[in-house]
Order: sequence, then structure tokens, then C-alpha cells
Amino acid sequence: MTDNSSETTNDQQKMQSGKQTKPIKKLAVILVILFVLSGAVYLSTEFLFHAGGLRRISFITATDYFYSELLTLPLPFREGYNAGNTATFFKSNQSLSELNDRICQISDSTELATELFDDNNLLIKKVIRSGSNNQALFLIQKNNIKRGYYLFNLAADFTDYASPNKGTRAKLIFPYHLVNDVRFAGQYAGFALNTEYATAYTIGDFRQFYESLNIYNLRKTDDTLTIKGYLHDTNLAPGLPAISEPVMISFRTEQGQCFFKVSLS
Repeated sequence: MTDNSSETTNDQQKMQSGKQTKPIKKLAVILVILFVLSGAVYLSTEFLFHAGGLRRISFITATDYFYSELLTLPLPFREGYNAGNTATFFKSNQSLSELNDRICQISDSTELATELFDDNNLLIKKVIRSGSNNQALFLIQKNNIKRGYYLFNLAADFTDYASPNKGTRAKLIFPYHLVNDVRFAGQYAGFALNTEYATAYTIGDFRQFYESLNIYNLRKTDDTLTIKGYLHDTNLAPGLPAISEPVMISFRTEQGQCFFKVSLS
């Protein structure tokens, strides 16, 4: 009788333990899913946590990557954050088209030029000085946060995730407004080398963008753009990282969809 009673007690304990384990396992699964889903949000809101939250701002600002030219637009928003002079995050109920209208109303057309790309990107070009062909570049891009926008300078880090060090191998200006890949999480996520991204544009659009900069030594073939250092320009900001090896942007098309990837030769 004692042995049977003991076995019964053990069975009951196992059943109770199993019942307790199932909710714990379910909770663990839920936490893992939430962690994965929050990854992209973390990438895009990284510097906001350092800011201690959003606040009312009276202007949006960013600094150009090439010439260290400062752009300051006196546009007030109830929720935003100026990350020094580097970039600005803000929330607005207005569309990019409406924001563009506001910018055009407050700016000198001889100093600023804007161009809309789909519903997610507004490219801003600022003349460095009168009579010069040099332009500072900025982008206002829709963020994955509801009503969220970034103003930043289009500088891009390219990381080799296959390398043991996983460090940044190259840094240069990049046409974020020509990227429309759902896996791409915006400026603070950076780009992976040797990884294909989707684009609704063509190699011709990318080539036109880089040629208009008049910054890089650019070589072209039918399916590849190769950047080999800077053109000689004494007006470039000091301290720009050297482009020690050619950066190749190659393109291919499959079933009407264009893809590009960045690699180092």
C-alpha cells in the first residue's frame, strides 16, 4: 500500500509540474516573439532612449556628411528629439508632401531644393555657397514608428557580418531613398556587405545620384558601379574616412525586380 500510495503521489506531482510548465513555456515563446518583433523598432529608436524621451522642439537639424554643412529648419513639432546637430527624430500627422510644402514656404529656393521619392522619402539639397556646384545632402525618411520621421545626412556604414570582427569596412554616402527592401530598417541599421537588397530603381538612377555629387571617383559598367576613393576636393570636411579599397555596387534583375548588393574588391 505504501509503494502504491507513493507512486500515486509522484504521478500527481508530475501532473501538477507539467501543468505549471506549460504556461511557463508559452510565456517564454511569447517573450521570444516580442523580442524579435521589437528588434527593428530598437534599431530605429536607438538614440531616443539616450534622450530620455521626446519633447517639444522648435526646429529640426542635421549636419551634412561631406562638408559638415549644418541644415536647420524652423519647423516646430510637439514630439521630437534633436540628436545634437547630427540628426532629428520627430512625429507629425502631416504627410511628406505636406512637410515639403512647409519647407518650401520657409526656405529660399536659391539655397534649398527638395525632391519627393514615393511616400517615404524627401531629399533635400542645400547649396554650400552662392555660385558653387557643391551641395549638402539630407533626407527626411518615414520611420517605422507611427507618425515618425528622421532627418539625417545619408551617411551609410557597410558591415561584413561574415568576418569574425564584424566591423564596418566602408563608410560613404548612399541613396537611402532608392532602397525599398522590407528587411532594411533605416539608417541606424546600416547595410550588410555582399547582401542583396531590393530597389524599385535602376543602376541608371544610382549612377545619376553619384555623378551629381561630384565627390567620388566613379567607374561604370553595364551592371556595376565602382567607387575608387574621392575626387580631389579641398572643400571636403576634414576627417572623412579613407576609402582604402574599391566599393562595388552591382545590380541584377529577376522577373522585373531589380536588386543591388555592395561588396569590396
